Amino acid sequence: MTKNLTYGAAFADVYDEWYGDDAETAATVRTLTELVSHIATPRVLELGAGTGRLAIPLAAALAAGVVVALD
Repeated sequence: MTKNLTYGAAFADVYDEWYGDDAETAATVRTLTELVSHIATPRVLELGAGTGRLAIPLAAALAAGVVVALD
C-alpha cells in the first residue's frame, strides 16, 4: 500500500514543530478571547490558518462563538 500525502500534509507536523510555540499560541488565544469577550456570540475569521494552531484552541476558548479558519 502506498501513502498518498500532499506536500502540505507531510509538512504540517514539521511546521508545527518549528513554529508551534505553545506559550506564544496560548498568549495569542488569551488576547483574542479578551478582545471579543464583550460579544455574546463572537465570530472570528482566521485567514491563512495553516494547521489550525490558533483556530483550534481559539474555538475551544470561545465555546459560545464561531471560528472559521481558511487556508
